Amino acid sequence: MKLIRTIASVGIGAFCIERFIDEQSGWSNFLVVYDCGKGRSKNTSKPLKKIIDQDLRVYNKTVDFLFLSHFDSDHINGLSYLISQGIVNSTDTRVFLPLIQTPYIFLYEYINNLHFIDAVNLLKQHSIKVVFVNPDRNFVEEPMMIREEGSQEPEIISFADRIESYTRLNLPKSVKPLWKYVPFYLQNNGIYKAFLSYISHNNPYGITQRDFKNFLQWSESQKNWLRNRYKNFRYSKNRHSKEVSPINMNAMLLISDKSECANILRTSIQYTDFQGVSNTSNQLECSVLYTSDVGLNDQKYFNRVNFAIQNYIVGQRAGLFQIPHHASIHCYNSNTFRKLPFDMAFCNCKKSSINPSYCSQYENDAMQSGIPYAIVDDNPTNVLEEEILIR
Repeated sequence: MKLIRTIASVGIGAFCIERFIDEQSGWSNFLVVYDCGKGRSKNTSKPLKKIIDQDLRVYNKTVDFLFLSHFDSDHINGLSYLISQGIVNSTDTRVFLPLIQTPYIFLYEYINNLHFIDAVNLLKQHSIKVVFVNPDRNFVEEPMMIREEGSQEPEIISFADRIESYTRLNLPKSVKPLWKYVPFYLQNNGIYKAFLSYISHNNPYGITQRDFKNFLQWSESQKNWLRNRYKNFRYSKNRHSKEVSPINMNAMLLISDKSECANILRTSIQYTDFQGVSNTSNQLECSVLYTSDVGLNDQKYFNRVNFAIQNYIVGQRAGLFQIPHHASIHCYNSNTFRKLPFDMAFCNCKKSSINPSYCSQYENDAMQSGIPYAIVDDNPTNVLEEEILIR
């Protein structure tokens, strides 16, 4: 049995594919996708059609597990296209989402212009199975807002199953390799607490924490007032306090790794850098840690990521490690390379559309650490593909 892991060339965004392939038949037995962003291209179908034709349909398989890390557009804007093509469907696919608690949905959705409600409604409309992943209970420092006793959760989240962070998801027995996926959701609620404190002053609507459970019934004037207050809040001292993390640092990470008794015969990675030079790395650890946009500059997030590596990856070392948020210097620093155990780094970015110092810093940090690294942009020739032979 073979595992082919592909980091698709979508540029800003993320689309990571793992295919378990029977070597005799050439068919894919199981297909896993982490995030399904098409980048920031205006043409929705162009990059996704290439991914579907070259990386998905060629193995005659629909997606079995789809993990969505968070709801920034560049991480989920390919979802509707995958559904329209039948690649994600109600028969075969199970979609894992980080659970956004009821009182926070309004702040998350309408103020930050994210797409939680749109994504969930789209999945419900097509009767696709959804599983929410609860936040890591040992990470959340600010208490969650608790529902009043007897109150009903909105249908937007009550219809789906739930699992705890660090739940081990084993592949079915019909798939020979012994493999596991471990999602965990890092959600720090400090930003919500700080914003609620911020709007407690000069509040003409008298909005309080309890009012957020009825956000769907709010008037447009209330919504617009809150949006404007949030814009001001983003540039206030509260927003930049060390206690408050940006909202898209709240993301669901994913470990993909062998089970303890699996036998890995060979691991090799092929990738092409920006200069068009092909590289190969052999005998890396077979695991990967997908980090999405989590903020490793924040010590709380950094510690929890290190905890996950030490406790849920066989050998306590990741083979591949995704540098978060397109190698933004706001979401990682050199400690990522110096203090986290992994064999090779990669990031999804597009040099022409982000601060060039981000990629330069990433390349410099990687070279100083001696760790191989790859940059996957939206150029089809810049690819990263890993092949793992399993017995």
